[in-house]
Amino acid sequence: MFYIQLAPREWRKPKKNSASPVSQAETRKEKTIEFAHKQAVENIRKTQQVHYLERRLFF
Repeated sequence: MFYIQLAPREWRKPKKNSASPVSQAETRKEKTIEFAHKQAVENIRKTQQVHYLERRLFF
């Protein structure tokens, strides 16, 4: 099985100080980044699963 390593992205960075007020744009950006991260992880898992299943079929 192969593994795909994700390069450190923006969602891996520590959160900013929570004492400062958060604007709507920052909140939306955080939600978008979180969604993108979940989609990337899901796609990697599906790719790994397909690779594993195909390997079992042909070997």
